[in-house]
Amino acid sequence: MKKILLFLLGLSNSCFAAEPIFALKVASWNQDYQVSIKTPSIMYDGSEVIISMFAPNAPFFSASTHLTSGNCDGVSTMEVQDILAIPRSFTSNGVDFDYVRAEGDLAQVVNMPDGRIGLVATTPSKYSCSYYNSYANIGQVVSGWYGSGKTFSAVYKIRKLPVSGEYNISLPVDSYFTRREKGSMWGNMGPLAGYQTTKEVSSKYEITAWCRVMNQSINLDHKTMTPDAVDGNTVSSDVRLECGGGGKGKAKLRLSTGTEKSTINLGHGVQSEVNLSETEIDVAQDASVDVTVSSKLIASKDITAGELNGSEVLTVEWL
Repeated sequence: MKKILLFLLGLSNSCFAAEPIFALKVASWNQDYQVSIKTPSIMYDGSEVIISMFAPNAPFFSASTHLTSGNCDGVSTMEVQDILAIPRSFTSNGVDFDYVRAEGDLAQVVNMPDGRIGLVATTPSKYSCSYYNSYANIGQVVSGWYGSGKTFSAVYKIRKLPVSGEYNISLPVDSYFTRREKGSMWGNMGPLAGYQTTKEVSSKYEITAWCRVMNQSINLDHKTMTPDAVDGNTVSSDVRLECGGGGKGKAKLRLSTGTEKSTINLGHGVQSEVNLSETEIDVAQDASVDVTVSSKLIASKDITAGELNGSEVLTVEWL
């Protein structure tokens, strides 16, 4: 008996979702994105600056329409999808900012091909896929395009607090305006290449009341010792926390162990017991407080000659 092996081949339409992407190429603005910058009344090292942006859900720009991926087959409802691309970090007028998180009514946070972070806001569209397709790829500029009407924010942290004064923050951003099938999520951002609108948004902010750690590092140097002078040898130095411009603050301090004490291996049979004099402090208005950091050496029976080196991390958390 001869056996015949049958290969059953089929094709399911569900494997090929239409997922249309309409990218809008902005030609002119009726009004810009509304941008606001919020800073706390007292600025600390590591304080957060909130940059909020709003795309009106009303006619505010003119653009041409481009179908960059997919088609309208089987697509019923569409939605407005706005994407704001922001840098992970930037420097503005000598002040460094690092991205921390996104806030607001966001549908998705994505990684852009150029390394930026994309914040995606959506809202239902009253127009169909075929309506958008009727304007696609013909080069016609149409007025009256609108945004999602959502407010969303990028939270940045100041890496190191500058001196008191007035500053101008400038942030380069790319904005993308798209129309997609309702519920579509971004994966490949390639279809948007070349359709960004780049602009520099800026605002002034003032640092008046502030609190900061005055010295970013300290050196606990035990200097040169004979072997019999190592055990119990103790040195110390101060970390100064200061508030100014009418500011006052509370802070918690901890070593890498999460407490006021840690033990560091320095090599050559020697350890250092590191201690903080305080872990919770109050800094009065326009005043400073010194916290002592000490290192006490512990020598083993196997101590040998050589250079001793070690490091520890002190974390200061302003409350």
